[in-house]
Amino acid sequence: FTVLFAIPRMSGWLAHWHELLDDKDQKISRPRQWYTGVDERQYVALGDR
Repeated sequence: FTVLFAIPRMSGWLAHWHELLDDKDQKISRPRQWYTGVDERQYVALGDR
């Protein structure tokens, strides 16, 4: 049933993808995500928390 789901939608998906490639100012499709948290942490035993 996956094929029956995907084939009718393929033209819409491709049109959407084409629009995203044409518009260089649009960044909502895949925003960059940068992790700014701590790289490594020391393990604290459950009894010491």
